[in-house]
This record gives sequence, structure tokens and C-alpha cells, in this order.
Amino acid sequence: MSNLFISSNNEYPRYVGDILIEYPDFDGVNLPDGWKAVEPTERPPVGQNEIAYEIEPELVDGSYRQSWAIRPLTAEEIEQRENHPKEWQEVKKLLPFNFD
Repeated sequence: MSNLFISSNNEYPRYVGDILIEYPDFDGVNLPDGWKAVEPTERPPVGQNEIAYEIEPELVDGSYRQSWAIRPLTAEEIEQRENHPKEWQEVKKLLPFNFD
């Protein structure tokens, strides 16, 4: 089962813990009424001056899929990266993707 969900109130992202708060007897298999599983997808590759961010899931063939958008870094973000290269290199190590 997916680790991402849309709640019965259309709140996203939601996780198993969110389901358990409302439904302590959740069996981990049968979603409560109105909850929808979202199939995770890989974050898309980006260029050096771009960033990928998650957007609302997309309904594809009756199933929800995690969706991404890419935007250019702002001048401020680029300046911050260039003026603080050591910190930027440390942050890059923590990212779950590589954009070099």
C-alpha cells in the first residue's frame, strides 16, 4: 500500500499516522471511506538553476499519482547558493536527489 494519501476532506499529503488518528482500528489495508491512496513517483531531474516541488496528485486511469512541477530558482535563491557555497554543499548532501 502507498505511504501517501488524500483524506476524506481532500487534504494532501496525509500519511498512515493521519489515518490512525481518526481511525485507530485501521488495519493498514482497507482505507476508510473517502480516503484515497496516492502512488508515489520519482522526483523529476532538474537543472542547476531549477527546483522540483510537489503539486496536487493527478488522477490517471482511476488512480492518484504523485505529481511534480519544476520552476527556476529565484535570483535570491541563486545568490544565497553562490554566496554560501559551503552551506549549499552541505544542503545538497541532504537532498533525496541529485541535480548536478
